[in-house]
Amino acid sequence: MFETYILALTTFFATIGPIDIAIVYAGLTSGSSAKAKKKMAIKGVFIATGLLLLFALLGAKITNLTGNYITRIKNGRWNTTITDSH
Repeated sequence: MFETYILALTTFFATIGPIDIAIVYAGLTSGSSAKAKKKMAIKGVFIATGLLLLFALLGAKITNLTGNYITRIKNGRWNTTITDSH
């Protein structure tokens, strides 16, 4: 159980980069009112949550539509061209 938690946490930090996002947020909202900062933060959370859910639910289908099948990616034969016959 602890190993799963550590794996999830490290994946979160590697994928989303909350420290980097906090720096960008601070730069974008400098000089804004507290109300505007809160509005931007809430909007960002909703957009990020929506994108994460979209790819969690439909990620494999989206990948398959582009011709980049998960097994090819895992085997290191990922090619961005759809006409590749490997």
